[in-house]
Amino acid sequence: MKFFEKLLKSIKKRTDLYYFYYKYYDFFNKNQEIKLYAFLRAYNEKQTIKMSLETMLQGGVINGILGYHLNEQKSDDGTSKILKKFAENNNGFKDILYPYHVIPAHDNRYENNTNANLRLDTYYNYILNHIPKNEWFIKIDGDHLYNPIALNMAIKQITNSYDVIYLPYINIHYKNNKLFFIKDGFRIGDDNWIVKYINGVKFIFDSKINVKK
Repeated sequence: MKFFEKLLKSIKKRTDLYYFYYKYYDFFNKNQEIKLYAFLRAYNEKQTIKMSLETMLQGGVINGILGYHLNEQKSDDGTSKILKKFAENNNGFKDILYPYHVIPAHDNRYENNTNANLRLDTYYNYILNHIPKNEWFIKIDGDHLYNPIALNMAIKQITNSYDVIYLPYINIHYKNNKLFFIKDGFRIGDDNWIVKYINGVKFIFDSKINVKK
């Protein structure tokens, strides 16, 4: 946890350093203002989710749906309590409990005729349906830390209803007070994006993607 606190301070420091650059960019960028909703689905992410939500707020995302599910014993590691408290303290957010436990991605149980209520796509769409139609949303993950400057600037890139903003990210691993950068960990577009919630936008189950042979 100390590492994440240091990393958050570093992000704040960079935010201060680039303040004038940001204001310069903001002055000349005249794209439409949008009301962006966070779209978060969480499970057992107690160690990182507070930092993730804090950096998200700093990036200008002040509305959202915070979805979560429990295990078969109707419990979790405390993530649900964190989300409930966050929603209580931030009026633009609402926490939503999905009423079923969910089978993780790449689980071999997806090879069989899995109960649709236990699938990831059903869970994701259940949470997505709580976002108002024709509003923009950003996929937020509970184990990601966001650069507030980059996030705020990404929001301002939107020019029309059919834009999709892909957000790059770097996979890192922290263990035994050491920080590891995952090989080939720089990614763009496959897991972080901003899109408008219009008719036809939904998650679709694909067994070829979700099943690990």
